[in-house]
Amino acid sequence: MQHFKLLRNVFSVTLQTRREFSVAQNFLSSLYFKQWNQVCYPTPLPYLTQFRGFKDKDVLTKRCKDCYFQRIDGRWFVFCNTHPRHKQRQRIDEKSRWIITHSTHGVKKF
Repeated sequence: MQHFKLLRNVFSVTLQTRREFSVAQNFLSSLYFKQWNQVCYPTPLPYLTQFRGFKDKDVLTKRCKDCYFQRIDGRWFVFCNTHPRHKQRQRIDEKSRWIITHSTHGVKKF
């Protein structure tokens, strides 16, 4: 109910003036708009630390002296304890990801 009173007061202030520029100027500078703006926009969420996963590379390289290679599940990985952004992994070729739904052995003879 309080929001409706707030809107009614905002529009009554803006409708009292006749020129468009003054309407916008009065509306944006009014106390009601500032209160309404606080109601519409909630407080921001706490900032999250963004991190990137592995970079998929065809050719893996060590980027610093602390980088090291490791083979896991048939793929090569590069790990780095000092710079986590150096993490890389070997790209899987496209054909190994194909799912064969059926196979044909040539033309069917009747």
